[in-house]
Amino acid sequence: MADRDEREFEEGASEVEGDSASVVGGDSEEEGEDLMDNFEADYRPMEHLDRYETEGLDTAFIDDATMEARMDARAAAEAALARRDRQEGRLTGHRRGLIAALAGDESDVDDGDRPRRRRRLEEAQAGDDIEGEYEINLEETRGPIKEWIAKDNVRREIKRRFARFLRTYAQEGGDPIYPPLLRAMVRTNCQSLELDYVDLANGLPVVAVWVADMPRDILPILDETAKEVVLDEFEDFGDTHSNVYVRLANIPLEESIRDLRHFHLNSLVRVDGVVTRRTGVYPQLQRVMYDCSRCGAVLGPYIQTGDREIRLGSCPSCESKGPFSINVRETVYRNYQKITLQESPGSVPAGRLPRSKEVILLTDLVDGVRPGEEVVVTGIYQHSFEAGQNARHGFPVYSTSIEAVHLARRGELYSAARLTDEDRAEVRALARDPRIAARIVKSIAPSIYGHEGVKHGVALALFGGQEKHPSATHRLRGDINMLLLGDPGTAKSQFLKYVEKAAHRAVYTTGKGASAVGLTASVHKDAITGEWTLEGGALVLADRGVCLIDEFDKMN
Repeated sequence: MADRDEREFEEGASEVEGDSASVVGGDSEEEGEDLMDNFEADYRPMEHLDRYETEGLDTAFIDDATMEARMDARAAAEAALARRDRQEGRLTGHRRGLIAALAGDESDVDDGDRPRRRRRLEEAQAGDDIEGEYEINLEETRGPIKEWIAKDNVRREIKRRFARFLRTYAQEGGDPIYPPLLRAMVRTNCQSLELDYVDLANGLPVVAVWVADMPRDILPILDETAKEVVLDEFEDFGDTHSNVYVRLANIPLEESIRDLRHFHLNSLVRVDGVVTRRTGVYPQLQRVMYDCSRCGAVLGPYIQTGDREIRLGSCPSCESKGPFSINVRETVYRNYQKITLQESPGSVPAGRLPRSKEVILLTDLVDGVRPGEEVVVTGIYQHSFEAGQNARHGFPVYSTSIEAVHLARRGELYSAARLTDEDRAEVRALARDPRIAARIVKSIAPSIYGHEGVKHGVALALFGGQEKHPSATHRLRGDINMLLLGDPGTAKSQFLKYVEKAAHRAVYTTGKGASAVGLTASVHKDAITGEWTLEGGALVLADRGVCLIDEFDKMN
């Protein structure tokens, strides 16, 4: 019976083949084999080939087991295979294909593809490959960059590359830089990772360019990736903090506050200045949920992106127009603070007034600086709509501010923690020099001839003394006050100008334009909260530094 069926199948196949030949045969120019010809013959039964090996099979179980038992057995077998793959390097999906391609005969593989295949294999073994997808060439953008970055596969590729960067990036011949920083961040219970922009430009140049031009699109991807890298090693970190923030530092190009223009909007900028005022710390809505008072439905989440309050039109459930109340349990807040950053006195052009800019501090950056400190701010230059200014000017005007991404005190650049081994060796060598005092005095204002006593006093005032606390309520200052008296034209103001440039923190003012209020503090009304706040004067801004007052005798 089987032989007869097989003969009938072969005869039918030959008929089909003959019909196909009659149709195709008219075109004598075609050469080669048509894969669609006689394809039914591939499915005919062949008893000597349709047999399975019985070795390793539990035939009794297969015959007697129910469908549910068979499915459970298959699930257990697949779980065992997955567990074995994870132990061998978490290789699943196409990653096993990569191993087979590298382990097999590579004689037919192009030499240019071998490094790429080997690199993919190494990334797969490191667990960096996401969802089994091949890498995407980020350099070959298709369409506008903003739309290109919004694609899911591009975002996954950015995350994959940045995760590998955090785990493996190292200086030439050195150890990886950022794994110790991540462990230190977790150990100190912080949620900010300081990332050197120069390192990012060397490791991921395309991402470095994009994050400078479109920080609001790229920074959330970097933050999410950094959190995933931390959670891979510290699973309990998510119980304490919900986010990890990548703080970009050392952007090469530094702008002046007065040079910020419209083409800087929505991009990363780096400015420096003196903090003249700061507000209190307020809670800001980050993700808000609302409760409908009529039907009790929970609405949201709504993401707070600007300074405007989110207002709901109607409830999707009962279509009522409110009232709506904030769901306190599911609403997420973050810390919010504003500081006023003013140009450093030494950087203001002659005859100009110093300009200032509002800087917004969020999350763990709040209370990071105090009034009077000179800081370097890296942030997003943004604009906001204010109805008050529009009514005043009569046409649309936007106010600008900087949302801080990284904050560093200028004094930290010279702190002992940032000294290299070569710097420490040089300081110790100078300390052993018996003529170090004379060398310091001669280096004070070298363009001014003579005045050795004045230079000696200026050097002592710059170094200062040691602050002492004999008791809990008594303090002996270590600062040295100095008064220069002399005839006109004896270089008194030149000494002050030199000290202003030499001291790491100095405020220069004149007695003609200064008063007692201008030297200490003045009261201003905050435009944001309506509160009365103190704005520090020259003496406050020069705290832990040097306050220079020229024409002291003309002060009111």
